[in-house]
Parts: sequence; C-alpha cells; structure tokens
Amino acid sequence: MIRRWKDEPAAHDWDARVKQLLAEARELPNGPERSEALKKAEQLRIAADMKRLFTKPRE
Repeated sequence: MIRRWKDEPAAHDWDARVKQLLAEARELPNGPERSEALKKAEQLRIAADMKRLFTKPRE
C-alpha cells in the first residue's frame, strides 16, 4: 500500500508549479540562466509524470 504524507504535494500541485516555473523562465533573457531554468522546469514536469505513473489513484 502506498502512503501519502501530509506535506507531500499532489500531482496537480506539481503541474501548477511546472507552469509557473516555465512562465518565469520564458521571461528571462536568452542565456545560461534561462536555459538552466527551462531545464529545471522540464525535470519537474517529468517527475510529476512519473509520480502519476507510479502511484495508484486514491479511492
């Protein structure tokens, strides 16, 4: 059985955070800082997708 901790964010919270990070990264000027911010947002998106795949829905 998979347990959810009280302070663990739900997947939809992760998706909202990804959207926020992408919007912030797109506002940065081109350069290494923007590239790194976009990379981090993409990593979080992948983590959110993996979390959805490997956790059972609550009933």
